[in-house]
Amino acid sequence: MSHESSNDDTIHKSVAGSDDGSESDSDEELKELQQKRLKSSGGWIGYIKEFGIFWPCLWPAGNPRLLLYVGLLLMNILITRALHVLAPRQLGIIIDKLTTERRIPWVDMVLYALFRILASDSTGFEALNEIIAPRITAWSYQRLTIAAFDHVMRLSMDFHDDKDSGEIIKALEQANSLNSLLRIFVMEVVPGVLDIVISLWYVSYLLDGYAVLLIVGVAIAFIFVTAYITAFVKASRRDLSARERDESRLLYETISNWSVVSYFNRRGYEKVRLAGILKGVVDADLRSNDSYVALYGAQEFCERAGEFGILILAAYRISRGLAPIGTFIAVQNYWGTITMPLFVMGHSYRQLTSDLIDAERLLQLFTSKPTIQDVECAKPINVSAGTVEFDDVSFGYSKGKLALDHFNFQALPGQTVALVGETGSGKSTILKILMRFYDLNSGRILIDGQDIRLVTQDSLREVFGVVPQETVLFNTSVLENVRYARLDASDEDVFEACRAAAIHDKILTFSHGYHTKVGERGIKLSGGEMQRISIARVILKRPRIVLLDEATSAIDTITESKIQTALRNLTSNRTTFVIAHRLSTVVDAGLVLVIDQGRIVEKGTHQQLLEHGRRYKDLWTKQASLPP
Repeated sequence: MSHESSNDDTIHKSVAGSDDGSESDSDEELKELQQKRLKSSGGWIGYIKEFGIFWPCLWPAGNPRLLLYVGLLLMNILITRALHVLAPRQLGIIIDKLTTERRIPWVDMVLYALFRILASDSTGFEALNEIIAPRITAWSYQRLTIAAFDHVMRLSMDFHDDKDSGEIIKALEQANSLNSLLRIFVMEVVPGVLDIVISLWYVSYLLDGYAVLLIVGVAIAFIFVTAYITAFVKASRRDLSARERDESRLLYETISNWSVVSYFNRRGYEKVRLAGILKGVVDADLRSNDSYVALYGAQEFCERAGEFGILILAAYRISRGLAPIGTFIAVQNYWGTITMPLFVMGHSYRQLTSDLIDAERLLQLFTSKPTIQDVECAKPINVSAGTVEFDDVSFGYSKGKLALDHFNFQALPGQTVALVGETGSGKSTILKILMRFYDLNSGRILIDGQDIRLVTQDSLREVFGVVPQETVLFNTSVLENVRYARLDASDEDVFEACRAAAIHDKILTFSHGYHTKVGERGIKLSGGEMQRISIARVILKRPRIVLLDEATSAIDTITESKIQTALRNLTSNRTTFVIAHRLSTVVDAGLVLVIDQGRIVEKGTHQQLLEHGRRYKDLWTKQASLPP
């Protein structure tokens, strides 16, 4: 098989692997968004300019080593284009000398071998490009991914509450699509255009203008059959992709919900469902394969018909004495170089379109701005005492409906403030706005007299230690999960925090002790164990203000008494906010706020509210009457 034929096969496989024609619902939405951007930007030029936001991550300005790589890459592309002409030309010279001089032209043969080696994909300048290009794209991929990750993590809670995590992660992963855009343009589009221009000049030099017309005709036919059949290819691939997603969805849901399948003894039912979906996948795959065979067959026919035509033209000119016999060999040998850009450009067009759609996700992320931002003159917060004051605070997640309505209270240094009330009354909202995950509609929140809107968010959140109701752990060791609260903590510091949280002895019974992995989201631990590790985190952090969101909800009575002692040690001399449904956990609170529909309806100590309150007393009576 010739070198050109193997190149054709490589391009065919590349097209088959990349042009799947699959389009999810989100892809369709992104295409619509792309069309809107095109209109608003005034066309493709304006649209492409919008991607200029990524340029600092793509162009290695200020990095001499990578700039040198870019220069070498462009120089190698130009040299390779020249070699694509010199190699077949040299072969023609050899044939001419063999037929006229009847001796071996050693110098010409050595030059031909050298040109072939230097133009080879594996041993020449192309191989050097394959070493250089990944180093450039690897650098930009790191820059893009880190920039995208940092941007997403800076976005406010309202964005993260509404986000589709899978879609966001997919967008981050597709930072590489921008690298692909640059690589395809530099490594495929530019060389392909140069090859076409050079080939038109070269064949007109070897033969005449009719050869140029023939090549143009082949290109038009190639483009036509490719565009026509690709419509069927995309339809079949879209159908296959949809069926494959159904297969993946069924496998994921069934395997991840093995317990439910087993509880209801539905293994046979799921097996039948999978068999039905697999039959559809196989049928769609066969239709897709047939479409590709037809596409490649039509493309190959156009290429071979053009080759036959140009060889007839060369033979005609040679037979009339208008060209030497070496011209025939040179044209035949160069034909692969002439037609390869057609395959490459067709593949590049489809890939560029796909990568633009993928990059649209990233562009959409980068154009999303955080709703909560530091003011220009923001300074780090300075907390010494820990006084927290809500001054006529009102807040709503949406217009027209307030989650908190005219809140006024003050938490004194070292005081524990208990927030009680029915679900949805606004207790968790208090903690969110205290950490400035949302901004207020009106009023102020002051910490040691400092308005939290006038200090940096990072310094503000460093002040708090939070024990959430639903603990989420990373899929790493117990030691690293606890140390996450204070990265410079020693192992002994972690052990002491876990002892204070009444979890140390339990951890030592795990298979690998503190080095035991907790599983995804802590699935290997019980609810009580997870909460105690969460409490250990806060103890290790030693924050100035502690926020406890139902911190003992999943803990048995014996363990709860141990943790209450640990929490008392933790909260001593620290301002503490406690959300509690079990009122027995807040009897020692310095201030209890009873909240109903975003308003403080009662406040005081536990004893004061039992004696003079109504709502709190009703809650206490109901809980006291519940069976243990």
